[in-house]
Amino acid sequence: MLEKRGEGTATGVGLDGVPRLYGLTRLSATPDASEVYLAVGIPRSVALAGSNRALVRNLVLLGLVAVGALVAARVVAERLVLRRTEALTAATKRLAGGDLGARTGLAGDDSELGHLARSFDEMAEAVEQRAAERARAAAELVRSERMAALGRLAAGVAHELRNPLSVIAGRIEILKHQMAPGQAPTFAVLTRSLAQFEEAAERMRRIMEGLSTYSKPAKPDPTPLDLGELLRATSEVLAYEARKHQVSISVQVPPMLPQVVGDRSALMQVFVNLATNAVQAMVETAGGQVTLKAYESDGSGSPIVAEVTDTGPGIAPDALAQIWVPFYTTKAEGTGIGLSIVRSLVEQQPGAAITVESRQGAGTTFRLTMSAIGADVLARSSAS
Repeated sequence: MLEKRGEGTATGVGLDGVPRLYGLTRLSATPDASEVYLAVGIPRSVALAGSNRALVRNLVLLGLVAVGALVAARVVAERLVLRRTEALTAATKRLAGGDLGARTGLAGDDSELGHLARSFDEMAEAVEQRAAERARAAAELVRSERMAALGRLAAGVAHELRNPLSVIAGRIEILKHQMAPGQAPTFAVLTRSLAQFEEAAERMRRIMEGLSTYSKPAKPDPTPLDLGELLRATSEVLAYEARKHQVSISVQVPPMLPQVVGDRSALMQVFVNLATNAVQAMVETAGGQVTLKAYESDGSGSPIVAEVTDTGPGIAPDALAQIWVPFYTTKAEGTGIGLSIVRSLVEQQPGAAITVESRQGAGTTFRLTMSAIGADVLARSSAS
């Protein structure tokens, strides 16, 4: 550098060991004079301090700009994407969990995610409508089955009412014949007649109470009730149908059977359907026995069990696995919905379950299990 221009800059370490930047220039005035140079050095850190400060300042500004850009991108992404995806995800989870009213709330969004959300809402609306239609159809099916069974029972109930009415009419005729003009009947005759009137009236009351319980609208109304009383009412309602097919019905209920909580009308329909099936199962066997039974399964405080047992031909194993399937039937004139409705009604009762056992040639037993209620539960239910 000195040979070419006689001046310039260089880096080096000073006598004090500090890195420096040097500026050099030649001081000789004539060509034949000795070459004299002037060197001026400053510490490297001092020379580059301004540049370093500018670099740091620029890097800081660049970092701030980058952070601001990331924050802005996050805000934009949250408003344009994340909120929409979160709303869509939340609505999907609610719908999957059984909430058919789940919607995204993004109906007015014109973005691609908004279009997807609207499609989801339309799908959820369609699912909710179909579920409501199925619920209405199921309720109508239950009502239709109830009304059809009620129609079948009407003739038998009318026949059962004819017997106590005949007793009343007969006692009235006896009283007329035993009463002379102007003479009152004897105390013994009146006592005997009143006893028969009371017995006939009680018989009619039980028949009509059973029919009324069965025909009530299918509106769930869980209350404390006595399964033994329902079984006796079922026996009264089906008495004529059973005698017509030479089937005897017996009721076996122990005294002081604990009560259960359930819907009286629904359970009455369950027992009537099961007992009717039991009677019809023995039509071709020229009679048999139907036993309506209730008991505590295993001592005090245990679940209450109600059984409907017949001595009919039983159910084949392949048919036994399908009896709860809607519209499955082995009867020539059956609809196949009776037992599916029975199971649906049982599932609506608190803590209730139903099972079936059958042996071909020996008969079938349907077993309904419900939780017994204690005195404290009964008191609270009665108060409410």
